[in-house]
Amino acid sequence: MTDDDDFDLASLRSWPHLVGVDVDEARAVIEAEDPDLHVGPVPTDHDVTCDFWPDRVWLWFDPDTRLVSQTPRVG
Repeated sequence: MTDDDDFDLASLRSWPHLVGVDVDEARAVIEAEDPDLHVGPVPTDHDVTCDFWPDRVWLWFDPDTRLVSQTPRVG
């Protein structure tokens, strides 16, 4: 990585330990860790935009159980 690169690898974050956790609890954990992130809960049967936002986390959850179904990641 050179000094000219625009991103910091330390800023790439994910929360694999939140898979299987209640979506509201998972959202609270992520927002407590970084209040500047926009956490968007999304049922697994919905579509989202594919663009990358460094301050967004899609929080995929099973609509029947309300449990997080995929590792939440910044993007």
